[in-house]
Amino acid sequence: MKIKMKNKIIWITGGTKGIGIETAKLFTSNKATVIVSGRNDMGLTIANIEFIRCDVSNSASVESAYNTIIEKYNRIDVLINNAGVISYSPLHEIEENEFDRLMNINLKGQFLVSKIVLPKMIENKSGKIVGIHSIVSFDTFANAGLYSASKAASKKLMECLREEVRQFGIDVINIYPGATETDMWDKNSKAEREGRMMFAEDVAMGIYNAVATSYNSRMIVEEVVLRPKLGNL
Repeated sequence: MKIKMKNKIIWITGGTKGIGIETAKLFTSNKATVIVSGRNDMGLTIANIEFIRCDVSNSASVESAYNTIIEKYNRIDVLINNAGVISYSPLHEIEENEFDRLMNINLKGQFLVSKIVLPKMIENKSGKIVGIHSIVSFDTFANAGLYSASKAASKKLMECLREEVRQFGIDVINIYPGATETDMWDKNSKAEREGRMMFAEDVAMGIYNAVATSYNSRMIVEEVVLRPKLGNL
């Protein structure tokens, strides 16, 4: 079954770089209308990809971004919750403000953005909400306690949401990427792991295929694990 994305309205949070922008480019190349949001535009100048400013941890900012999209397009077909931040530190070195930062963006951000798109999706009895989490949601790594906790919490939030909205024709899809070469890694870390990590465009393909496949009226792709072929780092 060939899935056409033409005329689909896609909102990608944290969409100005890395996995977000590669996903945006892939949907755009398949004729979707793509709006990416972020706290700044990162000099984004890609044809046919719109930028809107949004801090997902701030409810007023989320509401403003949502209203701007709805005023122009009157609906959102697919929300991709990609905004996120990373932190690797042993627990005894984590400051309270770092805890708040990760939880506000990685968990509260998914809550606020998913919550605001739901009423119209429920009204339309159609929509897809994608949560981009991480393999740290279920795999264990030293010094990743805070990051893992934020991603495990967002994973569970989306799992429960899926059960709440099935009856309205809304699909909730969870994506769990492993190590991916993005700006979240510093230059030395990338060099040490050269050839071991996926690229952002690889993950984008996994996201696109999960969304596209779920347009089958009889089936949903609920969970997708994307891992480097040589396994975890």
